[in-house]
Amino acid sequence: MEVTALKSAVFDTPIPYPETVEAATAHKISLKDINVRFSSKQGVRSVLENVNLNINAGEFVCLVGPSGCGKSTLLNVIAGLHRADSGSALKDGKAITGPGPDRAVIFQEAALFPWLSAVQNVEFALKSSIRDKKARRAKALEYLGMVHLARFAASYPHELSGGMRQRVAIARALALNPDILLMDEPFAALDAQTRDILLIEVQRIWQETGKTIIFVTHNVLEAVALGDRVLCMGVRPGCIRQEITVALPRPRAVEEPETARLAKRIMTHLRSEIDKIVQEESDHAARELALAGDGDPDRLRHTTANTMGDGI
Repeated sequence: MEVTALKSAVFDTPIPYPETVEAATAHKISLKDINVRFSSKQGVRSVLENVNLNINAGEFVCLVGPSGCGKSTLLNVIAGLHRADSGSALKDGKAITGPGPDRAVIFQEAALFPWLSAVQNVEFALKSSIRDKKARRAKALEYLGMVHLARFAASYPHELSGGMRQRVAIARALALNPDILLMDEPFAALDAQTRDILLIEVQRIWQETGKTIIFVTHNVLEAVALGDRVLCMGVRPGCIRQEITVALPRPRAVEEPETARLAKRIMTHLRSEIDKIVQEESDHAARELALAGDGDPDRLRHTTANTMGDGI
């Protein structure tokens, strides 16, 4: 598809994902009318409202949106780590009732076992499937090789850089051989150079393995560089405001002009959601200051101030 055609159509009508149109009736993930609410001392807050989403096998889908829009909560529903208050969450047509080895989660922090070497961390994921120690070690080294870390197999997490630790975490997740990789802002704590390297690596791994990947990020450039589709989420309550199909050739890099142009256009559509958060925070601060000015300074204290110091 011509890039010029993409730019004229991308924000009007969602473009179907070309390789999976025929398989649209057999979705890998299907969410229907998902609602999630959290309770606190301030009352019940709606985090996700009427979220509907279908993801096909082998797709790379990115969720973007401002902080607090429910991206991670939505990922946790798919992972089975959080149960929706209402609606249905299905994988391969069956209800998601909890976590399972068919869905591997990669978090913002690598969460490696510090007392195990890189290869031992990957082996840990293979213990239930490969009993023979030599075979397990060989398989773990194969996965480390996939992320270009085989020569650091004997290194411990504290001896590795942040980007290398995340690559070990990806290797460990791949060792589970899941259908779906769920990635929750895995590059957020990395420097720009390391992030750009991993953007290329993740695209390569996705193309080699054919896994379905759902990637949460607040970085629109990341989303455009990685995704077949970018889903833009709105806030309070969280919902999917817009779906954009990215038809740019791979591999993609964030510095490429077409990647940057599309990211800029998506960011324009997200700006209203960001402005909404800023306005809400400003209004809340004004109300709290007004109450404090009326002689109630404790109103400014955090709700956990009595048990956690002064709440600052």
